[in-house]
Amino acid sequence: MHGTYPSPFREVDWRARRCEDLIEHGKRPSRSHDDRWTWVGWRFFHALAQSDADRHCEGVRRRWPHLARAVELHRDADHWKLEAWLLAREPIATVARRFGLAAEAIEWYCRLFFDVLDTLDARYYILWRAVGVSPSRALNEGDAASFCKLFAYFSGPLVLDVVLDDFSSPESVPANITQITPSRLPRVARHLCVRAAIAARCAPAGDPRPVELLRLAERLRALVPDGCSLADEIPVDSLGCDGEQDHSAKVTEPVIQQRRAG
Repeated sequence: MHGTYPSPFREVDWRARRCEDLIEHGKRPSRSHDDRWTWVGWRFFHALAQSDADRHCEGVRRRWPHLARAVELHRDADHWKLEAWLLAREPIATVARRFGLAAEAIEWYCRLFFDVLDTLDARYYILWRAVGVSPSRALNEGDAASFCKLFAYFSGPLVLDVVLDDFSSPESVPANITQITPSRLPRVARHLCVRAAIAARCAPAGDPRPVELLRLAERLRALVPDGCSLADEIPVDSLGCDGEQDHSAKVTEPVIQQRRAG
């Protein structure tokens, strides 16, 4: 259970599941098989389950403040952003500063809900269990959580910054690209590279959109005096957007419309 390459059937939140199962069946952790993280987690959740008033629950949270903060983080709908930065191999201290939290809270989050730090080299396990990519689950272009984790894992924090930026505040692209102000050109080009890579992963065979988006990004970068080096780091080819096709320059933007509608 604790090896470098875990069972592919082990969930990333296996400790939290273990604690929940023990409490549900009125059992305690095993001294020979469960580690200290499981023991402390069990004590925390068990104490909460035994508390019959809000003030008692608050006392439990004060006793284990970092663990309690980790539980709050996991209940947040945007907890996948934290997980993406961890998959980008950012140190715990760096991630903690980014979110304005104590490093101990991030450590607890990892141990209970996202136990991947010791298994980041187990690529297929990470893709299946941490990112959520599998043959039985088709990704769609609006799946911010999965794509941010995917880019983070394969390309690191710099690219993750761009992908998060595109999902949170996507740039619109006018029909006439000369109308884009010079200050916006690098950002628009980066976003188009991201969309090309995502479209390549989701579009059916023969769909011209990935190449069209990539070509448009190249045209925009040509208008930037100093180039747009960060866009070059977007791993478009690694997600299947390669080869040359002769299609019209018509570019559709279903992704940006879907994000804004959401």
